[in-house]
Amino acid sequence: MFRQVEESQTLLINTQSKQRMARKEEVIQFGFGQSPFLPPREVLEAFQSNSHRKEYSSVQGDVELRALMAAFHKDHNGLDVNPDNILIAPGSKILLYNIMLCFQQADILIPAPAWVSYAPQAQLIGHNSIPIKTTYEQRWRVTPENLRESVSNKKYKQTLLILNYPGNPDGLVYSSEELKAIAKEARALDLIILSDEIYGLLHHQHKHISMAAFCPERTITTTGLSKWCAAGGWRFGAAMLPQEMAMDFKKTLIGVGSETYSCAPTPVQIAAKTAYQSYAKIQPYLDWQVQQLSFVANFIYREFTQNDIR
Repeated sequence: MFRQVEESQTLLINTQSKQRMARKEEVIQFGFGQSPFLPPREVLEAFQSNSHRKEYSSVQGDVELRALMAAFHKDHNGLDVNPDNILIAPGSKILLYNIMLCFQQADILIPAPAWVSYAPQAQLIGHNSIPIKTTYEQRWRVTPENLRESVSNKKYKQTLLILNYPGNPDGLVYSSEELKAIAKEARALDLIILSDEIYGLLHHQHKHISMAAFCPERTITTTGLSKWCAAGGWRFGAAMLPQEMAMDFKKTLIGVGSETYSCAPTPVQIAAKTAYQSYAKIQPYLDWQVQQLSFVANFIYREFTQNDIR
């Protein structure tokens, strides 16, 4: 008897869209979150010139790359992380799964609506998935109130809260005051926060603030190149661990990684060094993207709103 596992809905929609386009049908894609842009020229060149690098790297990832990432995120949004507490993987998706897998039994709090893979990943592992009920009127916010309501359905001692912002599918961000309130409640309820900040560098005003700024001792932050660097198919993700839980947890997470993906692709890690070389240097590329993404997002918002689509 096999497990009953459906294909991820975003990937399924992507396949169906391609099939329709192959039949010359007109398709407007609202499924798979793939960037319409190309990576920066110098990042592409670094990838191309290192395509011959076929050796395995360490499970944790290239040492120099992790140092560059720590400095980059410090400049970007003040995220303070020790390079030794960063783990590199072939995409943040497998990291999210492996992070949840590190816990033997846990309740996973997931905002509803949310990215389509959080709940299936939790269910595959055998965790108890608990949806956090959010509303249009409250802008799909996770709040102290709905957090307290959600934990009434707990089964296990350990609890992870998945926080994704800028959010998929809502596209919204949290204010500093909202994040402070969530941090305070997370401490009161003894929650570990898994903060998926894959879209952080595409904040339309470049004002992304990491959850780790307000709850550093219990926040695991994930990010990657797929969105801001337009390199989804390269498969590059990273997890940034808090110092307070890094020792034992990092050992477990590296162990899981060693038995699953082994390492991130070496040419991609080398290209990532160029991508993360300097936040100031990459900012014009980000500005160019955000200008266009903001225009499209606001245009769609206006058109939908005028047609009574919330």
